[in-house]
Amino acid sequence: MPEKRKQVRSSRGTAPPPKVALCAGLKSSGSTWLYNAVIQILEDGHMPSKRPSRKEGYEGAVLPFYADQLGSFPLGVEHASYLIIKTHIPAASLQFVARFVGARVFVTIREPRDAIASLLQRFDHSFRGSLKEVSASAAKIVELVRTSNPLILRYEDRFFDNRRTVHDIGTFLERRVSQSRIDAICRHLSRAKVNETIEHLSGAGVFGDAPNPDSFDPKTHWHPGHVGNGLIGKFRTVLTESQQKEVLAATKDYCTMFGYDQRMGSRRKSITNQVGPRKPSMKNKKRRLPPP
Repeated sequence: MPEKRKQVRSSRGTAPPPKVALCAGLKSSGSTWLYNAVIQILEDGHMPSKRPSRKEGYEGAVLPFYADQLGSFPLGVEHASYLIIKTHIPAASLQFVARFVGARVFVTIREPRDAIASLLQRFDHSFRGSLKEVSASAAKIVELVRTSNPLILRYEDRFFDNRRTVHDIGTFLERRVSQSRIDAICRHLSRAKVNETIEHLSGAGVFGDAPNPDSFDPKTHWHPGHVGNGLIGKFRTVLTESQQKEVLAATKDYCTMFGYDQRMGSRRKSITNQVGPRKPSMKNKKRRLPPP
């Protein structure tokens, strides 16, 4: 008689794969605020979030990390209960994973000229490097929005200063967030508190012995000097007309999709041209999403 093969069962048994929240956005669009809000909402009822590490297990944990493509995922992510992925330039592989698993997709948007102006002001980045990053990000975000049904948060609406945003994020994640918890998250992510947190991280040496604008905290992704002045239309006094033209040419599809005026030095179009909901709409409520 043929010998029976012994079945080897995984130590995880029949545990389901992790759920995914994808937080995408241009740099300087409030994407890090969103990322931290999602972390704090999903941590409730789960094991505390863990920093990506090959030496630690993620069993049952909320696992936040940055990745633009599937190859950047930390090892062992399949053992987590929820993946929170921050991305600026979501590659085709990451977009596919998001569609395949039915990820909750969040997108933060901002006038691209202001996004670049903010990078120049806060981090002293070069115009050429900032244009390359922001234009690449804009192109991938257009692709992502076309193939998903995201919750879109517009920087110009100052979503990060509105406690309703935390409620809307929880609703989109199908998580009930109490009023007291909303208040706590808003306090923790207020401008003053984030600046205080960054000062504490710097004092604790998290940014290294010689911090620079590209240093960051691996868990929260806050950088030194992360919080800007939030001014709308700052590009008018930061970018030359030639630079503005370059940005508009490189982000034309993005500006068209999200209703940003492409005339020189003019204000953006009405938010009624926005693609996708600013807060969970009836369309989102009717979607058949997997249970949290």
